[in-house]
Amino acid sequence: MTMKGYPKWFSLFIIIMMVMLFISGCLLAPTTLDFRLQYDMPWRLSGDARIMTVSLHVFVSFLIVMALGAIWHLHMRIGLRKGKNVYSGLFLVGSLLVLTLTGVGVLYFGNERMSVFSSLSHLAAGLLLMALFIYHYIKGRMIARAAR
Repeated sequence: MTMKGYPKWFSLFIIIMMVMLFISGCLLAPTTLDFRLQYDMPWRLSGDARIMTVSLHVFVSFLIVMALGAIWHLHMRIGLRKGKNVYSGLFLVGSLLVLTLTGVGVLYFGNERMSVFSSLSHLAAGLLLMALFIYHYIKGRMIARAAR
């Protein structure tokens, strides 16, 4: 479960951060749908819980963006050079970029239409990111096993 060239804990750190992002995003989704689209949601986080969850979500997203720099330094460059698992990796990076940009829009767009568009794009990209991450991880493990 380790990536070559990284500390043993790094892969687990990435997985834990991705799971935390996904869970916190799922907890925030009903509030987003209620506030942005005026859907009457049967459940959503209360005010204090929502603020704590948003804070956790933003903090972990910063950690993931920082980790992306470390991943670029070795993992992505080697993967690109070897041509292994490239498409899912590029889609992962692309969806992280979309999530980063739409995340800023969710918090700071003053225009209602832009805010709704950013919120819905953020939700869709978050779901896509998790599916891509799982696919990339499993395919990478299969490639590593075949190379042994």
